[in-house]
Amino acid sequence: MPICSCSASALINCAGLVFGSAGLILVFLAGSSLVWGLGAINLAVGAVCLAAWMMIGKRGGTRE
Repeated sequence: MPICSCSASALINCAGLVFGSAGLILVFLAGSSLVWGLGAINLAVGAVCLAAWMMIGKRGGTRE
């Protein structure tokens, strides 16, 4: 049976779009430091993607 990497590709593309959108929103918001804001967004997106990847792995959506 062939291995489908569709879920990984979807997560990677979704994370890029979410991160880019959040970065654009951050630029338009007033704040003291964009670096801290971008770092927080980066950590949040990474945590969401890790949680989603772990859920997909538990359901058997990935195979080795």
